[in-house]
Amino acid sequence: MFTKRNGLYSRVGSATEVVLTLAEVRNLTTDAGDGTVALRWQTPPNVARVLVHRGLQPPKDSTDGTVVPTVGPGYAQDTDLQNGRTYYYLVCCVYRFSDGQEVASAGLCCLVTPSAPPQPVTDFHVQAEGTRVMCTWSPMAHGQVVTVVRCTTRPALRPGALLNAEALARVGRWLPQLSPDRVEDPAPTPQEPYYAAFTIAGPWAVAGPVHSCIVAEDVTHLRATLIRGGVKLSWDWPANCQAVVIARRQGEWPAGPHDSQATIFHWALSQYCQHQESFRDTLEPDSGEYCYIVYAQPAGAPELAYAPGTSSECRCRVRPMRIGQLTYSVRVVKGWFRPLELERRWEADSYPQPFSGFVIVSNSRGVPKSLEDGVPLLRWEPQNPQDYRGVPQSQRLNLGDISLQQPTARLYYKLFLLNPAAQETLLVKHPDVSRPLALS
Repeated sequence: MFTKRNGLYSRVGSATEVVLTLAEVRNLTTDAGDGTVALRWQTPPNVARVLVHRGLQPPKDSTDGTVVPTVGPGYAQDTDLQNGRTYYYLVCCVYRFSDGQEVASAGLCCLVTPSAPPQPVTDFHVQAEGTRVMCTWSPMAHGQVVTVVRCTTRPALRPGALLNAEALARVGRWLPQLSPDRVEDPAPTPQEPYYAAFTIAGPWAVAGPVHSCIVAEDVTHLRATLIRGGVKLSWDWPANCQAVVIARRQGEWPAGPHDSQATIFHWALSQYCQHQESFRDTLEPDSGEYCYIVYAQPAGAPELAYAPGTSSECRCRVRPMRIGQLTYSVRVVKGWFRPLELERRWEADSYPQPFSGFVIVSNSRGVPKSLEDGVPLLRWEPQNPQDYRGVPQSQRLNLGDISLQQPTARLYYKLFLLNPAAQETLLVKHPDVSRPLALS
């Protein structure tokens, strides 16, 4: 060591002790697991061995703290650690000189916090709310964060599958999180209908449930009509909808269009039109209550994407009962030396409900639409129910006794039940009322 004064150096210098500069390990990395910590590094040349020490505070040197055994030249595994607690590790290189003396480097220090592996999300629910899709789940353990990604196709991962957290970017589009148990998708699209939940803890992620949801209108005005041997369902179709899934479950509402406990029917708009704008289901009478939900499938959406089915107008309950049938006919009768007469025949089979009777209405304009749309041809109210059930009935009427408004040579007619609400289990089998009777 030399001194300098006014630009001049001293002629004689002072010597110091030898200072050793020892190389440290390179590329030191750590991986935290469930009560474990793994350390990896690259060892520089001429190193006799590597020492790893652990402490709850940073170790001061290569002799401080608990020794962690190394496994191979560049790896150490520490076990039986407490999850959630931070541990400090000092990694030192030991050099051996020709005289046998060993010297340790100052070392590299790092801190690691082991943690339990993430757990799959539970109670994951996805539903449309207006123009948005909301995802909710049960709160997770401390240190575990839920991430929801929106996908084009259903991820091929089983719940509980472990993967690197960085790989989530390749699964789908990440959605920003509003709170620890809620995510909102403000701009959903039918092209990406799947929502997958992942739990992240440290560098790891674990796959959770996957649900599909799109913002689509439910069907409306779902109506159930009891028929012989089952029920007839009718509804109003939303725009841009060509197919539905009908889910039926006994005693409770179906859990969705893929409910394994429900009976599922696929029904296209073309089928609906071919079956007189309805869907007919076969049910046994007096077999209990059945719950139906009709899920609309928007045109252009993936095969397994449907409307939420949460509206009250796409749901109904049905309790099948025995249905009776009333048949009737009206015809013009021409007899010798007698005026024209109308012969009316009817028969009601046996069924459990009381029979209130009926009115046959006629007019000359077209098929009557209500009790008030024409002139009554026959009003019949049974006095004794036992006298008519299963017994054919008939009656004749002189055409001269019919007073029609705007009379013509044609007579339209139709039967209407009295008190139809009390006779919902009676099915009326109409003849071809679109063809009028010729009165001349």
